[in-house]
Amino acid sequence: MSQLVINTSFNIELGFALAPIHKRIIAYLLDTFIIVVYLLTVLYAMSSNISDMFDEDNGIGFLLSFLIACPILFYHLASEVLLNGESVGKKIMGLKVISMDGNSPTLSQYALRWFLRPIDFTFTSNLGGIICTAITKHGQRIGDLAADTTVVSKKLPYSIDNTIFKHVNKEAYHVSYPQVMRLSDRDLNTINNILQQHRKSNMYNYLVTIAEKVKTVLDINTDEEAYNFLETLLSDYNYLSQNK
Repeated sequence: MSQLVINTSFNIELGFALAPIHKRIIAYLLDTFIIVVYLLTVLYAMSSNISDMFDEDNGIGFLLSFLIACPILFYHLASEVLLNGESVGKKIMGLKVISMDGNSPTLSQYALRWFLRPIDFTFTSNLGGIICTAITKHGQRIGDLAADTTVVSKKLPYSIDNTIFKHVNKEAYHVSYPQVMRLSDRDLNTINNILQQHRKSNMYNYLVTIAEKVKTVLDINTDEEAYNFLETLLSDYNYLSQNK
């Protein structure tokens, strides 16, 4: 299965399995089925009075047409924004839209790939999207290429937020342990993984052991609690690495 491999700023590779084209087609058909069922349900519910309402000269027919069309026109955009990259069809097939940097797409990215759907599907009888997805390296249809997004399989096992990247306030931040820069990216990633596991399972004794080992290696003398010490160490690393 093809993969999208992303190198983070800390030299950590994130790998995402690209969605197979047949799963994307099935997800598209499922979403289309939902839209058709909606349209038939609405038309059936209004069948008794719908002809008279559309023949009205007071704008009711136009307003009614617009209200009926809105869920159809905005289905894909609304569902992907609200469901974090998943339409109902994608969720059933275990697919998800992501940005090419591994993060969740922004609203403008969702909007751009939605805006180009007619070129991928409507104007080209679906061939534009299928052919483009099949021939591009990262399985991107025209809307994906423009929005810098793609579709991957299953729920993402991680994101940029799960790496050692941490947001620090550059103006107000004070570095406590400048020795942290002597550690490698692999060392810091290990520390971050340990902290994440501690948050889930409270593995405090192991945390203390790691903290003491790091203090010894970096020749740091502090009584700061193990968890706080390692968190501070990661923040120091982020601040110093971003302000070289």
